[in-house]
Amino acid sequence: MLKQSLQQKLAQKLSPQQIKLMKLIQLPTIELEQKVKDELEENPAIEEVTDRSSDISDVEGYDLGGQGSIRKILMSMST
Repeated sequence: MLKQSLQQKLAQKLSPQQIKLMKLIQLPTIELEQKVKDELEENPAIEEVTDRSSDISDVEGYDLGGQGSIRKILMSMST
């Protein structure tokens, strides 16, 4: 007798950028701050924002309270 079977497999692969970003967000605060400072010094395309009013982002109705610029820096570091 013939046996038929059907299998489904779901796999997700992380890109190198996603892996790097995951490592960055797991860093302790002091290490993350140092990485951000290093990136600010090395990358002329980004600059530190000191004016709090231009630093606040609103994503899907949630106020990030100043984390908007940090998110942008992290994303630029992961590329």
